[in-house]
Amino acid sequence: MSKSLHKKLLVGMLLVTVIPIIISTIITYQSTSETIEKNLVNSNQQLMEVGMDNLVYYFRELDQMSLSWTFDEELMNDLDHQTLNFQQEQNLEYEIKNLLYQNPNISRVQYSVDNTGDTYYSERNVYLQQKQRVDDLRKKMGDRYRVFELKKYQDEVALVLHRKIVSVPDREVLGYLSIYTHVDELDAFLQRLYEEDENMFLFIESNNTISSYSSEHPNQVNDESVLSILTDSIKDNGQTSGSLDMEVNQEDGTALFHQDQYEDLSLTLVKFIPFTIIAEEAQSPLQQIAIVQMITVLVIIFFIYFVSISITRPIHRLMKNIRSIEKGDFEVKEKGVKREDELGLLEERFSSMVGRLNQLVNKEMRLQMEVTTAQLKMLQAQINPHFLYNTLQSIGTIALKHKLPDVYQRLISLSSLFRYSMDLKNKRVPLAKEVEMIDEYLYLQKGRFGDRLEYDIRCTDESLQIEVPKMVLQPLVENSIVHGIERGNQVGRIQISSQLDENMFQLEVSDNGPGFSVEKIAELQNMYKSKEVLSENRQGGIGLMNVLFRLYYEYGDSFTWTIDSEPFENTVLRLYISIKEGDVTRESINRG
Repeated sequence: MSKSLHKKLLVGMLLVTVIPIIISTIITYQSTSETIEKNLVNSNQQLMEVGMDNLVYYFRELDQMSLSWTFDEELMNDLDHQTLNFQQEQNLEYEIKNLLYQNPNISRVQYSVDNTGDTYYSERNVYLQQKQRVDDLRKKMGDRYRVFELKKYQDEVALVLHRKIVSVPDREVLGYLSIYTHVDELDAFLQRLYEEDENMFLFIESNNTISSYSSEHPNQVNDESVLSILTDSIKDNGQTSGSLDMEVNQEDGTALFHQDQYEDLSLTLVKFIPFTIIAEEAQSPLQQIAIVQMITVLVIIFFIYFVSISITRPIHRLMKNIRSIEKGDFEVKEKGVKREDELGLLEERFSSMVGRLNQLVNKEMRLQMEVTTAQLKMLQAQINPHFLYNTLQSIGTIALKHKLPDVYQRLISLSSLFRYSMDLKNKRVPLAKEVEMIDEYLYLQKGRFGDRLEYDIRCTDESLQIEVPKMVLQPLVENSIVHGIERGNQVGRIQISSQLDENMFQLEVSDNGPGFSVEKIAELQNMYKSKEVLSENRQGGIGLMNVLFRLYYEYGDSFTWTIDSEPFENTVLRLYISIKEGDVTRESINRG
């Protein structure tokens, strides 16, 4: 009778448990495959959107570079002549080479006179003048002032920007400026968007002409098989991004596309992912799911079998285990002959409870060990800065013994900067401390750039006692050095000044770097109003905006700022703070 009940229980539990698991496994397998494919498409679309933003920024930079001639009044006056004299040709040669060496990816800069066909061009270490027909350029430009194209140049693919140079104000066409750039940087953008066995295509539509570039054939341009990928389904579907199934190079797959506009320039990115790649992407997690489900089924079968023959446990072993627990022994040991009665279930539940209790005890011990380890790391973090301070001082002493006072002074400056930045006790300091720190910082930078860096600090005694957030000056000065001196050849001048007029504190930082355009200043003002936090991936303005946000959160509406910029002449950032009594140190109050 008992054996019959055992068989019925075993078969019934297997049918009730295993069959639903098998059905759920099949459903899970199908739904997971669809979800993985959808997630793959979505993640690639997001990646292509970021890549397109980088491409638009890249084309915008080239476009703005080509506009630099129009702001040079002397050059425009020279180009307005039909025939250039020797001095004018020398000026033109200088401007062409200046454009050529602004970017290492630029391989050729060419200017063609519209009426005479005189063509002046410069490549790396080469400058020539020759006659050349400009009919093709006129036809290519049409009524546009700027055209991009991809073309073969010296057995390589080059991105070429053509721009009309027109006189002001009669808008007469004087000539055509052409800038040839290597596609290395363009290719670097695309390489971030695809993996092995995937293909990436870029289509540029300018003045109704389409140029193409592909990762599969980087040395070919405008290949008919590539141009055929830009179908009407992609161009005219009314969406900026999407996907469709298609065949490329006799291989079926999914084509993801993303479109964007830069003025009249249309850019389209197409990423082709073969179905085999999608299947491989889905295969690994699906295999893992299948393995887990199979293991689960096997475990359940074993568990059912075990439960069916071990429903009851002897109660005296349960009591013995309770006594062992009272003595601190959490290990449950099963001994003797197993009984098949209802008491076995109670013993099993008890064993499970003891196991969980043992896990909790072990977990508590691990937590205590982790707390101890964390405390030790905190102690080490406090010791390491002191070790670095002492090491720098020791090196400085050695430099002084070897009669190297300049090295000694720079080590002392570096040690002071490090100590100041690592001091986390004071969030606000007198401006005098900030000025002292920035003087050390500029002293170190002066050793790096030499005569290319000039700086002047003029602060009134009253303003030096104003308390400001710590490390507010260094990001502003660092911006001036990074964007003005590191990226240029001219002498960089930085001036810092401050004054206190009644209850209004004014701090100015100015330099002669590239500064900000009117559009960039407006963008910064909009970011400040909306309190938009900049990410690291976004280029430009991070240090400045962080300083502005810190001052706003510190002073609220009592803080305002302005920017006046004349590129490569004088760019001034002014910070205004309405001073309260608590913002002036005790020393300044005693002076008053």
